[in-house]
Amino acid sequence: MYSTVGEDEEVVRGLRIGGTLAALVGSNTSGQTVKQAVLDTLRNAILSGDLPVNTRLGQAEVAESLNVSTTPVREALRHLETEGLVRVDTHRGAVVRSLSRKDLEELFEIRIMLEPEVLRRAMPIPTDVLQAAEEIHEQIKSEVAPWRYPLLNREFHLTLYRATDLPRLVSILEGLMNQLMVYVSASLRADPQQMERSIREHALLLDAMRRNDVDAAIALQIEHIAIPTVALSFQATDH
Repeated sequence: MYSTVGEDEEVVRGLRIGGTLAALVGSNTSGQTVKQAVLDTLRNAILSGDLPVNTRLGQAEVAESLNVSTTPVREALRHLETEGLVRVDTHRGAVVRSLSRKDLEELFEIRIMLEPEVLRRAMPIPTDVLQAAEEIHEQIKSEVAPWRYPLLNREFHLTLYRATDLPRLVSILEGLMNQLMVYVSASLRADPQQMERSIREHALLLDAMRRNDVDAAIALQIEHIAIPTVALSFQATDH
């Protein structure tokens, strides 16, 4: 279980990790804007666990560590807030988001309530949408970095859901997935076999959708998004 650390320790930890982030930004800037490089680097560090929950991300400290101005850092942190990966605290600035056990259970429960119905309304899945989902599935199969999986998994499901004419509901689901990505990533690091199971479930789900077997697809979807038990051990608080 992650614990909240003192303010000074958080700053030191953030700056220490910043050295690694600076190297990553330097390697990521080819063909990218500085803003995108900072965003990708911070997101990857959060999802990989290099920046654990409750780590403070002060704009000035991050900018100095990455050898960039505060402007791309500020813009990146705002974007990460919309993704649910950080929260902005009036007194502490941006902090890597943490959730309680109750929060996690509620978020997964809401997903189980909503996603099967969205998938039902999306079927039969248009050929071009199904092809796009299959391409993401192939990316997931060839991806070796666990921190990349939550991003690709989110896009896999959202690609299918966007086949519906329910953009507001899809936006709500995207927000729910964003809030859970840190914990999904942490649970994958703790139990790498989860990713293998998920890939198998994606393949079965795609097969059911090719056959337009709505009942099978719904049953697979419910099983697929059930909360990973190991994820609960990574909550920061328990209130």
